[in-house]
Amino acid sequence: RAKGFRPDLVAIGSLTNLWPFASKMAEKIKQALGVPILVGGHHAQALPEYVLANPNVDMVCTGEGEIALLELANRMQRGDDVTTIPTLWVKRDGVIHRNELGPLENELDNFPFPEKQLWWEYGCFKDNLEVFTGRGCPFKCTFCNIHYQREIFDGKGDFLRKRSVANVMQELKENLTRYDPKFVSVHDDNFTTNPRWVEEFCEAYRKEVNLPWYCFGYPTTIKPRLVQAMKAANCATIFMGVDAGDEKIRREIMERPMTDELIYRSAKLIMETGIGLQVSCIYGNPGETPEQMFKTLEMVDRIKPTQSSSYIFYPFPKTKLYAHAVEMGYLDAEG
Repeated sequence: RAKGFRPDLVAIGSLTNLWPFASKMAEKIKQALGVPILVGGHHAQALPEYVLANPNVDMVCTGEGEIALLELANRMQRGDDVTTIPTLWVKRDGVIHRNELGPLENELDNFPFPEKQLWWEYGCFKDNLEVFTGRGCPFKCTFCNIHYQREIFDGKGDFLRKRSVANVMQELKENLTRYDPKFVSVHDDNFTTNPRWVEEFCEAYRKEVNLPWYCFGYPTTIKPRLVQAMKAANCATIFMGVDAGDEKIRREIMERPMTDELIYRSAKLIMETGIGLQVSCIYGNPGETPEQMFKTLEMVDRIKPTQSSSYIFYPFPKTKLYAHAVEMGYLDAEG
């Protein structure tokens, strides 16, 4: 398919745990097409030198890609130099051109809507329409890349941004006319951060869309008025991180400063409002004992959520918990 498309550029997005697969695909594409390959996503952002050490990778994107990728395409079309584009590191003749991060786009409404048609044609979605209404998160969980992203984007614009409600509604309604989704999933890192915006969204969504929907919520942001507005707008499920049932692990290792009581209260509030609750847990944190992990299981058992997700701790590069895992001897340089 790539050969038939005859691209001038191949762009690959990759998380850390997907990099082995993305790396193999880059090798196959380079052999078959010989065109420049750009890698973006969290892994390239955290480890640009490491990714560029791959002989099949020519460029990495170290920040948000919309502006940088458009500039790259325009320069390639004109035949201009591409080694000076902000946010891109470019490898040329054995030399890496390390350009500074460009500014963040503060007005997310300026971006066009994500194109869904290819994903639809290849069966990547059918009943579930996914949407982002904002970017960034105000919290600093040590297992998440958000806290170091906030540091590298310091001075580049507003890290925490929301689209206008009208803009989100326009995207949803356009996709509703093209496809036949039965459910909407909002994938913001934390949807419930700005209560006033959420209430405005819920009022518009109830009138204009009203499909059942799903979002992420942080325990400290779950309030009665907020969840009542979400329920009135047909919210079906809130995903909330419990992450650790042991308060010491949660506060000192994960930097999630909340009490057990607050988690129980937020969970109860969601379910009593009639919204489904999906809780998530992370097991195997650096230094965590079996006894502490069983506290997590006991917390979930006491909450009795409608859904539960369990994960094994994954050390994402540049996160605080990755560094902690190195300090404690769980990871060596090779690992």
